[in-house]
Amino acid sequence: MSNCDDYIKDLREQIDSVYNKICADCHHNVIKYASLSYGVFLCDLCGVSHQSLNGNIKKISTDEENKLIWSDDSVSRLRKYGGNKAVNQNLEASLPVYFRRPWPGVECPVFLREAFVKSKYIHEEFAKDSIGRGAQSQFACSFKSGVLLKKLRDSSTFCERFFELSVEGNYLRYYVKSSDLQPKQSLDLERLNFTFISSKDFGLPPHTALIQFVQDCSTRHMFVRSEDSRTIINWYNAIRLGKYHRLCLGLSGMGATLSPCELSSRLTRDVDLAGWLSKTGPRKNDAWRRRWCMILHRHFLYTDHPLSPFAKGELFIGSNKEGYSVKNSTPEGWNRHNGYPLTIQTSTRPFVFVADKKEDQERWIETIQKIISIPLTLAEHKQAAMVTTKRTNALDFLKHS
Repeated sequence: MSNCDDYIKDLREQIDSVYNKICADCHHNVIKYASLSYGVFLCDLCGVSHQSLNGNIKKISTDEENKLIWSDDSVSRLRKYGGNKAVNQNLEASLPVYFRRPWPGVECPVFLREAFVKSKYIHEEFAKDSIGRGAQSQFACSFKSGVLLKKLRDSSTFCERFFELSVEGNYLRYYVKSSDLQPKQSLDLERLNFTFISSKDFGLPPHTALIQFVQDCSTRHMFVRSEDSRTIINWYNAIRLGKYHRLCLGLSGMGATLSPCELSSRLTRDVDLAGWLSKTGPRKNDAWRRRWCMILHRHFLYTDHPLSPFAKGELFIGSNKEGYSVKNSTPEGWNRHNGYPLTIQTSTRPFVFVADKKEDQERWIETIQKIISIPLTLAEHKQAAMVTTKRTNALDFLKHS
């Protein structure tokens, strides 16, 4: 066997290790690169993030192509790190359960992926000694305060506002000025959602997050951002820490437990899909109106435009066991539309929409079908009741106004 065959065999053995078959950073199950700087195997998107931070990465391909890319020295250099398991046992030894690591796919913001790579490998914020040297103090804190840029409710303008977060007090507050004695608004930390949004989809600058909470029987949308990515990410994880503590308290009171993965997934909800649809209803002869629609886990909301401060309407997407379904047609006798229809059948009535393009229709239907195929948890049953009650209260208010 030639020297070339020896090191290619060595490389193949490293690639085939069970721990090296998933990305060291986002856990994607398709590996495209290896980092010679840190000795880990990476997916294509995390590999690009490493490269943007001047990391020395090499592509992984077939054995024949690897002979042209790799050398005996580079394979030996990779081997000395011990692979993903050994590296992560050190660099993620103190990674908190609540801290949001990048997730697979293009939906994960590039700035969050790059910030994680920088925090993990360059600053070693999750290494064994990180807590002792205060490397996590900007997000692992019971109280946090500082300035964020908040979008005005009825304008696209962002203005500086002073925010406070208290884990013990279970609140997120903001003040018009840091010297103000009373907050402009105080939110229940346990009940709000904080998620990053696509700058392209929403037409907003980078590093923008969406805060959702219930106000006046409707879901309120508040947009906040920072000029640098690290500031908004620290706030995001500080909020997740507060919600994590509240969730653990609730589970302890019920004598229940969840795995770290389940705990992390319940802290905040991402925007699974967003875009323009036309909507009719609730009556079959109602006019079609353009609506900006969003899905966050089982929560479907629609508004007049992406930056609307309040949801125009919302529904909970249950499972097929509760009679929920989605199909690519409108109910018989309803107003016709030239677009591509989709009807969400809930436990109470159909919600009828139309997409502009066939591929958009398929994307919405596929996303909703995945959701309704999963049985509801006990917590989701409670969430469904809250959304239904909220919608009923809103209708009662309209009847008497």
